[in-house]
Amino acid sequence: MASPMPGPAKPRPYRRFLTSALHTRFVHAASLALIWHQVLAGLASDWYTGVPAFFWAFFPIGPSGIKALLFTISSLFVFLLQISNLKFGHRCTPSNWITIKILFSSYSTYAVLFWYTISAFWFCEAFVFTSPPSQELGWIINGGYGAPDKLNERPIYFRIFFIIIAVIQSFLHLYQDASSAPRYTKEESSDTKVASLGAWLMPQVSVMFRTAVLSSGIASILGPFFYNGFLRNSLWKSHIVVARLIASIARSEANPPDSFYVGGIMLYVFLWGFALSLTWQIDLALFKRFMMQQPIRNGVPLSTLSKDPNGTLLQGLKTTNQTVKTFAFWELHLIATKYPERRKAIFADIERPSQPPMFLQMLTAGLDVVKAMESRMKELVSSPPPPSTNAQGGPLPDENLQHLPRILPNPTPAKVSIYQQPASATTLPQRAGNFISYEAKQIGSSPDAWQPPVEKGKQLAIEYSSPARETLHSRIDQAQQSPIGRYLLTSPRRLILSAILGTPTATPTLTLHAINSITTLLVESLHEDEYGRAIHSVPSTVQTFTNSILAIAGFVHKHTNGTTLGIEGDNELGEVDAIFKALKSNLEKLLDRFQGFVAGDGLSIRDLNEAQKATKLQDLFDNSTASEETKVGRQNSSGSASQPTRPQMEEVGNNRRPSNNNQPRRKTQAEIEAERADKNRPGRLFPQLDKGSKYRESRKQ
Repeated sequence: MASPMPGPAKPRPYRRFLTSALHTRFVHAASLALIWHQVLAGLASDWYTGVPAFFWAFFPIGPSGIKALLFTISSLFVFLLQISNLKFGHRCTPSNWITIKILFSSYSTYAVLFWYTISAFWFCEAFVFTSPPSQELGWIINGGYGAPDKLNERPIYFRIFFIIIAVIQSFLHLYQDASSAPRYTKEESSDTKVASLGAWLMPQVSVMFRTAVLSSGIASILGPFFYNGFLRNSLWKSHIVVARLIASIARSEANPPDSFYVGGIMLYVFLWGFALSLTWQIDLALFKRFMMQQPIRNGVPLSTLSKDPNGTLLQGLKTTNQTVKTFAFWELHLIATKYPERRKAIFADIERPSQPPMFLQMLTAGLDVVKAMESRMKELVSSPPPPSTNAQGGPLPDENLQHLPRILPNPTPAKVSIYQQPASATTLPQRAGNFISYEAKQIGSSPDAWQPPVEKGKQLAIEYSSPARETLHSRIDQAQQSPIGRYLLTSPRRLILSAILGTPTATPTLTLHAINSITTLLVESLHEDEYGRAIHSVPSTVQTFTNSILAIAGFVHKHTNGTTLGIEGDNELGEVDAIFKALKSNLEKLLDRFQGFVAGDGLSIRDLNEAQKATKLQDLFDNSTASEETKVGRQNSSGSASQPTRPQMEEVGNNRRPSNNNQPRRKTQAEIEAERADKNRPGRLFPQLDKGSKYRESRKQ
C-alpha cells in the first residue's frame, strides 16, 4: 500500500525571526550601556588624586572594567523589564478611573516595582563593595587596638535611599507609560547609525536630566524622614546580625546610637542617586532606540530569511500578539514600497493547497485591522434599554396610545373598597399613620391575585428613602464636579481615542501600516500582477474604507455634540486625525486608479457615490486652541459669527453619511453645555444610580 503524499512543510513562525533580530539589538543597547557604566566606574574611584589614578580609573582593562561590568547588571534588570512589557503604541482607556483599576490589577505594575528595586539594590551593593576606603562605606568601622568594632551606618542609609529612588522611578515609569515603545520613524542607512543615534538622543538629554534631578531630590527629602522615623531600628538590628558574622562587635551595639546626622552625606548621596536615575533614563532611551528599528536584517526584510517568506509573513499578520503583528505589518508596508521583487512574489503565490491566494489572505488580514475600528465604535455606543414588562412577561401598554372607543360595557363592574382612602399625607408620621389605617387593611383584598399587596410596602419604602437618595445624589454630583471627579470621568477625547485607536493599548502604527500597505499593493498590482486577480479585491477594499470613514466621522461628530476639538498640544488626537486622513487619501487613490475597472465588478453606483462623498468630507479636527474654540462657540450662540462647517451625519442603515441639507440646524452653546452636564451625571461613573435619577424626575412631575 502506497503511503500518502506528505503535506507541505509548515512555515516557521514570524516571531522566531523577530526574536533573533531583537536579540542582536539587545546586545547593541547593552554595549552602549556598558560604556556609560565605565564612565560611572571611573567617577566612583579616586580619580582626582593624580594622573596615574585618573588613568586607571577610566581604563577598561582592570579593576575599573570589572566595576563597570557589575554596574551594567543593574541596567540588564531594566532591559528584562522592558522586554517583558514591550508594546507598541501607548496606554489608552475611556477614563482615568479605568486606567487606575487596570494598573492596580495588572501583574506588570508589580513587576515594574520589583525590577527597579532589584536594579537599585544591585547598583548600591556594587557601589558600596567597590568604593575606595576614602568614602567610608564599609560595613564595619575598625575600633583600633583593643577597641571593639562598630557597625557603619552610612551604607545602611545608602541602601534605603536607593530603594526610595526605585519606588519613585517605578511611579514615573507607570505614569509616563515608559514600557510603550513608539516606532522610530526616521529613515536611516547602516552607515549613519552612530550619528543618527546621537542626533536622536541629544533632544532628550534635558528631559533626562530634569527627571533624574527630580527623582534624586524627592528621595533626598523623603530619605531622612522614612529612615529616622520608621526604618532605622529594624534596619540596624538586621545589619548587626550580619556584621557579627564577619567582625567582633560589642553587645552595646545592639541598639543604634541616639541620632544619625544625614547632612554629612546628603550631597554625596544626592549625586549618586542622580547618577542611578540618569542611568535608568539612558537605559530606557537606548532600549526604545534599538528595539524599534525597522524589521530589516542585512538589507532585506526579516521574513526573507525563511524558506517560505510569504507563509512566515502571513503568520505574523494573523497572530494575536500585538507586538509581533505590528512588526509584520511594518514589514509588509516596507515590501509594498521598497521591494518590488517581494511584491511580485506575493502576487504570484496563488497555488497553495486548500488555501486562497497569498495576496488575498494578506489583504483580508489588513482589512480586519481596519474593520476592528468600526467594531470598537459599535461596542462603545450604549444600547437602548429593554422594554418594560408586566408580571406575565408581556409588554406594558403605552399610556399615550390612542385606543378605539369601547362599545360594550365592562363585563364586571369595578370593585369599590369598603374602606375610605385617607387624604394625601405630606410628612413622614402622617404617611405612617395612613399605612396603618388604610394600606394594612388592603392586604388580602387585592384585585390582582398574582400581585400581592405586600409589594406596596416596597413602594412605600422607596418613597420614605427618597429624601436620603436625593441627598446622596446631590453629594455625588458635587464630588463629580470637583477636580478629582472631573479627572476620573470619561471625556469625549478619551472616548474617541479608545474607540478608534484601541483600548487598553492604542496601536495607531498598526492601523496606518495596514491601510498604506493594502493600498500600495493594490496600486502596484496594475503593473506587477501577471494573473490579474488582485483587482477583484478592490471593491471590498473601497467599501471597507468608505464605511470606516463614515463611521469615524459620525462617531466623532456624535460624541463632540457638533463642536470642534483642536489637536494642538494633543498628539493622541493627531493620531486619530492621521488615520482619518490616511483612509481618505488612500480611498481617493484607489478611486483614481480603479474607477474605470471596478464599476461592474462588485462595486455598485451607490457604493461609488458613497466613496466619493467620503473622500470629500472635511477634517475631523482643526489646529485652533481651546480658548479660540470657546470664543467661536460663544459667537455662534449669539449669532454674531458664522457657523463653522462640520459634516452633519444622518443614519442610513448601519452607516452614517453626510446629510443632504445644505444648512443644517446647529445646536446653541446652551444646548451643548446642557448635554455636556447631562453626560457628567453619576451614571457615567456609577450606572446603578441612573434608576434613582429617573425616579426623582418622575416624582417631580
